[in-house]
Amino acid sequence: MGNKLILVVALIVVLLGCGAPDTREPRGALAVASQAVEAGDGRRLFRVIDQRSRFALAAIQQARSAAAALIRADYPTDAQAEALAQLGDAAQVTDAPDLFVRRCPAACQAAIGALLGAPAHEQVVSGGSGAELEVQTTTGTVVRLYKGNDDHYGIDFHHQALSDERDRAARELDQIRQNAEVYKKRKALDAP
Repeated sequence: MGNKLILVVALIVVLLGCGAPDTREPRGALAVASQAVEAGDGRRLFRVIDQRSRFALAAIQQARSAAAALIRADYPTDAQAEALAQLGDAAQVTDAPDLFVRRCPAACQAAIGALLGAPAHEQVVSGGSGAELEVQTTTGTVVRLYKGNDDHYGIDFHHQALSDERDRAARELDQIRQNAEVYKKRKALDAP
């Protein structure tokens, strides 16, 4: 009796696991995105935006957090508030999914959800940084997907603008590092 129960439980687990959408397929990525939007789960939706945008958001958040730490540690007190304000929202979040949710709140997520549907026709098109898959849905909308290096599809989400911002955040972090070094040297000279 015990072995039969274990077999039944194992079969149920396997069957339930088989139904999970596979984001290595366009249909699976669209299904996961749709489920995330329906559930109001922005962090889950973040996982099915294109890899380029996820990586750019992560780099932006990391650069801005590092810059904020340098400003708090080494900038003069009277210069900190203005310097921190210039870093924007990316310095105020804990990770890339939080930054995505801040920049794509409920209305933005609903707009993405309005584009989603079952694929009716797919064609490869030239994108800003490689081939993208343009999916026409059964609802008449068009969604662009990008297949990342991990072989998973993701919905194109402002990848070019985010890439530009990532590069700017990296340049500004370098400048903030240099400024921090100057401020540290001044503090050392002013010390009694």
